[in-house]
Amino acid sequence: MDTATRVHHGRNLKSLRTILGKKQETVAKELFGENSQAMVSRHESEEVIEDNLLNRYAKYYGVDFDRLKNTSLEPHHTVAFNDNTIENIGTIFGDVITNNPLEEVLKISQEKEELYQKLAQKEEEKVTLLLKHVDQLEKRLEKLEAKK
Repeated sequence: MDTATRVHHGRNLKSLRTILGKKQETVAKELFGENSQAMVSRHESEEVIEDNLLNRYAKYYGVDFDRLKNTSLEPHHTVAFNDNTIENIGTIFGDVITNNPLEEVLKISQEKEELYQKLAQKEEEKVTLLLKHVDQLEKRLEKLEAKK
């Protein structure tokens, strides 16, 4: 394999980790069961990583081992605007990882709106229940005053 087409395994690992928003410490703990950020950093700097270790990373990140080993995963970001909408942001080698942060933001925003609506509905129910209890207490008070 000549240097022009050589795949840098460590850069591939770093690209995947970055895309998934994970810290080196998190990867070390989840993958190796220890807090060794330095070990993950060292792996990410190595051009060639032995197959058994690379296979562990492939399973951890949920990618195909052969693609991780033989394909450069340098991020390619594509932004296509069409009538003020974004069609695609940041795909990495085909179907393995598609990361569209705007879709995630919209999804979170919708979930937040739904939670606010549920919260407002619960608060309205509380107010209604309290008003009902106040009415009942006022009626009891009136009855007690009428007996005097």
